Amino acid sequence: MMSNVQLNTMLALSSDVFCIFDRQLQFAEVAGAGGMPWGYDPASLSGKPLGSLIKRITNPAGADVQHVFEQSASTLAPVKFACHFLANHHKIISVEWTLKWQPEHQAFYGVASTIGESPVDGAGNSLHDQMGRIIESITDGLCTVNESWTITGWNKAAEEMTGKKRSELIGKNIFDVFSRELTPAIRDVYQKAMTEKKTAELLVKRSEKKYRNLFNSSPLPMWVYDMETYKFLSVNNAAIRHYGYTREEFLSMTLKDIRPVSEIGRLEAEVNKIRGTERFNEGIFKHCTKSGEVINVKIQGNVIDFDGQEARLVLAIDVSAHLAYMNAIEEQNARLREIAWIQSHVVRAPLARIMALIDVLKDKDLSREDFLKYIGFLSVSGNELDNVIKGIVERTQRLKMP
Repeated sequence: MMSNVQLNTMLALSSDVFCIFDRQLQFAEVAGAGGMPWGYDPASLSGKPLGSLIKRITNPAGADVQHVFEQSASTLAPVKFACHFLANHHKIISVEWTLKWQPEHQAFYGVASTIGESPVDGAGNSLHDQMGRIIESITDGLCTVNESWTITGWNKAAEEMTGKKRSELIGKNIFDVFSRELTPAIRDVYQKAMTEKKTAELLVKRSEKKYRNLFNSSPLPMWVYDMETYKFLSVNNAAIRHYGYTREEFLSMTLKDIRPVSEIGRLEAEVNKIRGTERFNEGIFKHCTKSGEVINVKIQGNVIDFDGQEARLVLAIDVSAHLAYMNAIEEQNARLREIAWIQSHVVRAPLARIMALIDVLKDKDLSREDFLKYIGFLSVSGNELDNVIKGIVERTQRLKMP
C-alpha cells in the first residue's frame, strides 16, 4: 500500500489539481500542480469559496456553481463541468472539473485539469493578461469585485497602501474586509444590490417551480430529451402512467427504447433533420409501451434550455383510437360506395327489363302463348331484382357505425 509521503509526492508531481470542498463549497484541502495550484499557495486557498474564483461556467452553458454541486450531492454520481477560472496574477484559464459528493465525509472531492488560457487577441496575448498588466501598472490602489461584491482583483499599489496581500483578499467579501472603512452610503448601495439580487433569484426560482408544476400536471405525456444522446432528461407523471415505466426507468432509457426496431431509422433521420435548429416539429410515430403494446403517437416538439444544456421538449398525444376510428369510417365509406354502385348499375338492369315487359304486355293483340312467355320473363327479372335488393340489405346490415 502506498504511504502518505509517497501519495503526497505523486499528487505534487501531477499537473492536475486535487481538491476537497466543504458543504459551503469552500476549499478544505488542495494538492497537486507542483505544489502551486493555479499559481496560488495552497494555504491561501483554504476556506476560500470556489465560486469566487469561477468567472463563468462554460459547459453546461448557463449553469451556476451551486447547481452543479447540488446535482452531485443529489445523484451521488460524478459530475463534470468546465469553466473560466481566475488563476493568480489575474490570469483567466479554462479548467475542466470532475466532482463527487462523499456523504460519509460530508465533503465534495474534485479533480481539476487546466485545458487552456482565455481568448487571445490578434498578437497572441491573453486579453485577461493584458487587463492584469494594466491593473498592476496603475499607481493608485485598485480593487475589483464581482456582482456579489467578492474581491476578484487587488493590485500591488493596493497591497502597499493597505498592507493587505492579494492572496489574503481574493475571494472574500469586500464589506467583511473593510467593515469599518466603508461609509453608510456605500453600505446602503451594497444592501440594495444584495436585496435586488435575492429578489431576482427568488422570482427565477418561482418561475421555474411554476413551469415545472405545469409540466408535471399536464394530462398529456411530456418529456425532455438530449438530442445528441437521445437520453430522457425529464418525464412528467402522464408519461409514466401512459407508458408504464417508472421515472427511474425512463431516466435510464433513450428515445430508441420506446420505438419499434423498424422505426429507429426514421427516428434518427427526424432528429438529424432538426438537430441544431430551433424549429417546431411534429409528426405521427409508432411507440411501444412497457407492456409491449404498439401505439400511434402524434409528437410535437421544440427546443428548450434544460439546466444549461440544449434539449428538446416533447408533447406526446396517443392517437391510436382516433386513427382506428378514421380507418373504420374509411371502410364504411368504401362499403357505402359499393352499395351506391350496385343501386345505380346492378338494380337498373332487371328493373329496365321489367318496365319493358310491362309495355309489351299492354298489347291487346298479344296471343295467349306470347302472353305467358312474357309473364315468365317478367317473373325471372322480378326474382333477379329481388336477389339484388336482398344483397343490398345484407351489405347494409353489415355496416357498423364506429
